Amino acid sequence: MTFLISKLAIAFAIFIIVNMLGEFSIGIGYTQIHHQFKREQYPAFNQIFKIITPIFVTILLGIVFHVLKLNNLNTHLWLSLLLSWLLRFLYILLWQKYELMNLVVFCIQFAFSAMLGIWLYSKIIHNPTLLFPSRDNMVSEIWLLSALFLYKGFEDVKIGNISSENRKRKYIIKTYTEFKEKFEPTIKKYTKDEITENIIYAIMIIENFNRPKVVRLAEWALSPFRDIGTYGLMQIKSPGYLSDIQSVEAGTKAIIALLENVRSASECDRKDWDKSGNYHIGQIINRTAWLYNNSESYANEVGDIYRQISSYRKPTPPSPTTEQLYNAYFSQHTNDE
Repeated sequence: MTFLISKLAIAFAIFIIVNMLGEFSIGIGYTQIHHQFKREQYPAFNQIFKIITPIFVTILLGIVFHVLKLNNLNTHLWLSLLLSWLLRFLYILLWQKYELMNLVVFCIQFAFSAMLGIWLYSKIIHNPTLLFPSRDNMVSEIWLLSALFLYKGFEDVKIGNISSENRKRKYIIKTYTEFKEKFEPTIKKYTKDEITENIIYAIMIIENFNRPKVVRLAEWALSPFRDIGTYGLMQIKSPGYLSDIQSVEAGTKAIIALLENVRSASECDRKDWDKSGNYHIGQIINRTAWLYNNSESYANEVGDIYRQISSYRKPTPPSPTTEQLYNAYFSQHTNDE
């Protein structure tokens, strides 16, 4: 039991360090949904990072244990590497991001990382000096230079854009339909137009992406020990715990108040707004979202999700076929005669 607990603790450390190196963190800050897909489009850095970084962190921890004379922790250290991948998969499930992942790519990354990690463990972990260059292992440096050359060659190759965007849209629409079914009666008590509703749903989707149910349960558990916190699906600041439906009601009121402020005369005189014709709805959405979270990237994300929701609610009609255009043309000329 002690052996398994130690390996799980090391696996958790590997997971956290890899997340920090990848500019992620658990429950801290806001991650934009589309960031994941921008990374997917650049296979060289993205795939190498995801495969190599857990191995690098595992070996680094092994060297630390070796230097500190904690060699018992190095026994079957490769097991912690495998467990760190299991933790990553559980994180994806608990954070409700399964629809956004490419399961086939994830399995391939895991397989390569596991095989390479186990092989390096057998070669390096008991002899850390092999990590440093010497006259006896110049062949390794030659292979490293070759790998860097290949990396540079594929660095700017883009792949997976269509499938990534499809997964993103599927996630957004699925989450939207679930929220609409559950919270529409609450939202419609206060809203009068579809634009306001779509803004509210867009903000809900982002907040849920960053603070999924598991995080909100943790916030509920900690609420007796906090003077004030952000609670519920809409992450409303409150001195006491708010349920999801209570936060949706409070968030709806807050967003409506922000929209009224944005549509006021003082806001409409903003110098950076396009004054040609009517104010663009995108400017109103962006400003409202910024006031809700004080983040430009957050506001841009709200605008992107708003457009996808609007497109789903009012899909663009299909382009007419050649036969339909032909019939319409001759029908018009027949009527003219």
